[in-house]
Amino acid sequence: MKQLHLLYLIVLISLAGLTGCMKDEGNYTYVEPNNLEIRNIADNYSVLQGSYLQIIPNLVPSDPAAVDSARYTYEWISLMMGATSLDMKRVLGYNRSLQMTMNLPAGKYTMYYRVKDTLSGIQFQKSFMIEVTSAIYEGWMAMTDVNGKARLDMISKLNNQYRVIPDVLTFAGSDLKLQGKPVNINCFKISALSTGYGIYISTDKTTDRVDPETFQYKSTLNIKYEMLSNVPETFAPAAFANAGAYRVFMLEGTDVYYYYYVMNIRFGLPINLLKGETIPFQVAPFIATSTATTATCLYDNTNKRFVRHVGDDGSCGLMPEGTLFDWKTGKDLVYMAYTTFNNGNVYAILRDPVSGKYYLARFLFGNNIQQVYYEEMTATDMAQAANFAVNPDFGYIFYTVGSKLYSYDMSLKTSKLMIDKGSKSFSMLQFRGSTLVAGSVDPAQPEGANGTLEEYTVPPVQGDLVLVNTWNGLGKIVAASYRTR
Repeated sequence: MKQLHLLYLIVLISLAGLTGCMKDEGNYTYVEPNNLEIRNIADNYSVLQGSYLQIIPNLVPSDPAAVDSARYTYEWISLMMGATSLDMKRVLGYNRSLQMTMNLPAGKYTMYYRVKDTLSGIQFQKSFMIEVTSAIYEGWMAMTDVNGKARLDMISKLNNQYRVIPDVLTFAGSDLKLQGKPVNINCFKISALSTGYGIYISTDKTTDRVDPETFQYKSTLNIKYEMLSNVPETFAPAAFANAGAYRVFMLEGTDVYYYYYVMNIRFGLPINLLKGETIPFQVAPFIATSTATTATCLYDNTNKRFVRHVGDDGSCGLMPEGTLFDWKTGKDLVYMAYTTFNNGNVYAILRDPVSGKYYLARFLFGNNIQQVYYEEMTATDMAQAANFAVNPDFGYIFYTVGSKLYSYDMSLKTSKLMIDKGSKSFSMLQFRGSTLVAGSVDPAQPEGANGTLEEYTVPPVQGDLVLVNTWNGLGKIVAASYRTR
């Protein structure tokens, strides 16, 4: 009987509990969380560097009351595909829409658009792909001066169209920040590797390379990492000379270094030392080298003489006996360069420190060295001349004097005024093949956009130059080098 009473008591307690639950049913309302659908974002995009990208998502909440955009936070994230670290992760914006000038390095990226509902704490995400194509594939690289500071500009050639890109390192999202004044830019193939193309950027503070495809930078691309011995932090080569077949000469101060990829010869000790001598000579800032020979001509500034470097030697040698002039000239070297004119000649302009007169020396240079010309150079305003270049087809010497560009005919010993830019002045001159390339600056234009690069065709018989291309909007051009493909 007691067991029946106990069972009855348990049933009553259970029913009471059930009744309590049923009475509480109206006290709690289950709310379905707001769900956000992200629309109007494609799965794939292809964007050219420097172009404008705009993505305006359409956000559709499941709760009609959740349309207030202030309720959400936004984030756009890029992650380079194949990246081995999160260093390649970048936040591109915090707005509802993505509106930007594309400055990511060329490559493929996984993109994430994240929207967080601040009331519920729930985050919604949409992933998609972007391929950034390079706008810096080929073209002129110009080392420019902007208010006394170095800046690298580019005239990019893409699909046979040219585009001026001031401050191309910033444009490409490079981590390299140039320090100091501009000195030089050199672009050439340095090894047989697919990545073996060198873009050497020189200021008076340092010399660095950048990735030839993306212009990205890391500290190991500083020139000191290419040296076999330790060099000071102030080590800053001023110029490189491409001798072909992956042979390179490097000028730093009054020293010259040699590199030869095929023979695994790296930049080591300076080579400006004559065989049989123990004290290095100071080299003049000119290297006359060619892709057609393994011989290179230097000028010993200490002893005022021409010397040669041949093959893989770690030092230099004397020239063979001359027939027109003494290789030990006793004169100052004003300019020297190798040109393909007349089967390969070295042109050298010398100044007599006593008389102040200028002389032009010309000699065949290669396996056979032969002096072919030595005369006083009676060019107009020679004492003020700068920015020399030699035409490889007709042998004319071009030089600038302020706003004027002259052509000198060594046979007639006369100068012809080719261009007078008036208030503008020339800042750079060189040949690329048979094309004359000139840089000029206009003081009336804003700093950083006052530089111009022009290309000219040179007719025979000192005919008037034919303008081929003009590019404005650069800094003051100090040096230029063409990034080939």
